[in-house]
Amino acid sequence: MAGLGAGTTLAIAWPIALAALHLGWTEHGLQRQAGSAWTDGSGEGFKLARSSRWLADWYQVYRPGSSDSVLPLGEKRLLPSWVATPARPPDGETAESVTSVDTAAHGWPWRCLASESWTVKVMQVHPTSAGGGYREVLKGSLVLGRTSRGRTIMPLRPIWPGLLADTVAWGAAWFVVLAAVSGARSLMRRRRGRCAACGYDRRGLGAGVACPECGGLA
Repeated sequence: MAGLGAGTTLAIAWPIALAALHLGWTEHGLQRQAGSAWTDGSGEGFKLARSSRWLADWYQVYRPGSSDSVLPLGEKRLLPSWVATPARPPDGETAESVTSVDTAAHGWPWRCLASESWTVKVMQVHPTSAGGGYREVLKGSLVLGRTSRGRTIMPLRPIWPGLLADTVAWGAAWFVVLAAVSGARSLMRRRRGRCAACGYDRRGLGAGVACPECGGLA
């Protein structure tokens, strides 16, 4: 059951969720979360855009600009623990250089695999002037291809609580389904006068006589 549960979990998080995005069955539409103060585990406040769908969530977290209001306009809420924030940059980067980070998480009923796209500011010094640009740093991601709809990215970073919970939930669901199928098959065999275990024709055998084929008593 654990294997079936893990396989179903990965199927939902990878081919099913990615196909839904690739074919346009679901689309990410960012919605600015104004009116609430969002923070990470350190308590640092961030601006936020979020898109939630049946099989995936997408969080875009970025630092407030000089013209943005940082007043907490409502109840302060923590970001989910799996959402990356500029305060926790990837290896080799500094928090000050990160302007935003997108975290996409797939899975159902719990999110179990995530990918990250970091936007990092790069300073370039020229003999006559100083300028800057931006570059992307992917983490926990595998780019499968590009289409007119954008990139198809497979999430690789495990969200362990969700991964374990999904595996247990889908394993239990498979157990119930297979047990129900097995019970229905046994019941149909008994009604037809056959051995419930192997289907051998028991007509002419007493109720307490073992099945000549498998040794079963029913």
